[in-house]
Amino acid sequence: MKWLKPAVVFLVCCISAILWCIHAVQAPFFNEDTRRTEAYLRAMYDKLAPDLQQERRLAKAYWRRYPDVRENQLWGEDGVLGIKGPADHYRNHGRQEGRIYTEIDWPEDIVQEKKLAQAYWDRYPDVAASAVWGRRSSMGVLGPRDHYRLFGRMEGRHWGE
Repeated sequence: MKWLKPAVVFLVCCISAILWCIHAVQAPFFNEDTRRTEAYLRAMYDKLAPDLQQERRLAKAYWRRYPDVRENQLWGEDGVLGIKGPADHYRNHGRQEGRIYTEIDWPEDIVQEKKLAQAYWDRYPDVAASAVWGRRSSMGVLGPRDHYRLFGRMEGRHWGE
């Protein structure tokens, strides 16, 4: 009976070694099919992965247009979702609310942009009073051009002095 305990230990070690070898051989390192599948999935992910710079620009534009989202604990600038927050908000709420999820055009000449913005606001009081594109909006002088690009042109409004 002295030999029973060492024999059981030896048997358990052998079984463990055999199982380890079986799984090691099935590992991606040894399995060509698994390596090909992983390479294919990695390539698809790289192809479909969002451009983080683009995502950041869209997030900043959304936060700039909508201060209520910017201050939100989930979707905001300091929110849990980070730069993914605005996209999530837009998909789940913003689209139904008629919000815009696109980049903002930044002017080359801010002095000229102020003049053009003032002329647009003077010409269209409804835009000047808008919470998103108006004089008191978080968009500031970027608001009128943004409104014109997204809506005004299609509505037949005039841009310029």
